[in-house]
Parts: sequence; C-alpha cells; structure tokens
Amino acid sequence: MEGVLDTGFSLSYRDQVLRFLLPLFPQPAAGDGAAHVNSLTRLLVTLSDPSLTIPLFDSLVEDETLLAYQFAFDLVEGGSQDFLETLRTDLPEGDEVLHLRLVVKCGSSLIEFV
Repeated sequence: MEGVLDTGFSLSYRDQVLRFLLPLFPQPAAGDGAAHVNSLTRLLVTLSDPSLTIPLFDSLVEDETLLAYQFAFDLVEGGSQDFLETLRTDLPEGDEVLHLRLVVKCGSSLIEFV
C-alpha cells in the first residue's frame, strides 16, 4: 500500500490498487490491537469514497462503537471537507450514527471541547 501511495503512479492506477487492497484488510476489532487501523484510515481518506466508508461504520457501530468513533475522528483529521460532508449526509439514521455525524461535522472543535 505504501508503495502505491508514495510514488508517482497515476491517480486512476492508485485508486484501482487501493480498491483491490481494501477487502483484504481484516475487520477491525478493539480487542486485537487493530494494528492496521491507521493503514485502513489512510486508505479510506485517500480514496475519499463514502460508499466504501459507510459500510465500515455500519459494521463498527453495531459491534465496536468506540472504534467507530476513533475512525470518525481519524477521518476528520485527514479527510477533505467535500468527503466529510458527503459522508455526513449519507450516513444512515440511528442514535449512534447521529453521534458519528456530529463527530464528522464538528471534527477538531469537538476534540477541543472534550
């Protein structure tokens, strides 16, 4: 993954490789140390595709809520405003998802408040 991100490949080739790599990442879980969480976050930020990010949030909200919040804060830290806005509006309804929307909307100002 690092080789594709840090070299001069065309954007279309880079995105194609990253989309191929995404399903190879294991489902993150808080108990396993989730060593690949940073790489997964970087991949999602680079692709900036809510259709890839929202299913991850959906699965994490049900089983790993704190990890879902960690992903939300990490995406706010690295994602573009357009990506975050689309992500915020496309997230499904639900109480926990409402809180994730708040994280994605308020971002760093929420971190300072906490």
